[in-house]
Amino acid sequence: MSTPKDQRPPARPGASRLSIDERFWQRVQKGGSDECWPWLGAHGGYGHGMFWFSAERKRESAHAIALELATGIRRPAGMYCCHRCDNPPCCNPAHLYYGTPRQNGADMVGRARNPRGVGKHNALLSEAQVVEIRTRYFAGETAAALAAEFGIRPGHLSNITRGRMWKYAGGPVGIKRVPKLSQAQRAEMRARRAAGASAKELAAVYGISPSYARNLTRRAA
Repeated sequence: MSTPKDQRPPARPGASRLSIDERFWQRVQKGGSDECWPWLGAHGGYGHGMFWFSAERKRESAHAIALELATGIRRPAGMYCCHRCDNPPCCNPAHLYYGTPRQNGADMVGRARNPRGVGKHNALLSEAQVVEIRTRYFAGETAAALAAEFGIRPGHLSNITRGRMWKYAGGPVGIKRVPKLSQAQRAEMRARRAAGASAKELAAVYGISPSYARNLTRRAA
């Protein structure tokens, strides 16, 4: 994205040269000490203002520059410039602080800016359904059958049962051990496969995954 001309520093020798402070604060609508000071210039992702600092540093987040100019301290490496007011365009230094990624993430969750579970617009399941999936999966039902019933991908279901997704929801999580089949069961399964049973049907009967059923029956070929 090209930098707006009104944010680029003067380039001609005879042109009026404003300091960084002057260029910056003329684009901030200052108010009371407790009020938000909205950025009036260009904006980037998540509603944050963007400011052309210099040819060396180029464009940076306006709120981070506001705190730097007010305190004389540039944002430390690995730190975020966080809003206490939860208003991305705000450049009031009193509303800003340098925080770690963990602090920023906790702040997002605390202010409900990082919705989880059913709070997400694209959530496919409810918390009750997640608990039901986990319970039924560890009770012996196959991932393939559950994924088909709830209309999700097997990989999605695996992330749920292993606790990678919906971490805060209840129900058992972990890795389910594959049932150990006896030689007689394996022979029976191969015979049924040869008679026309599908890998999905065999998986449902023996409590294993369709891929495992296919692998076992292929070895007999």
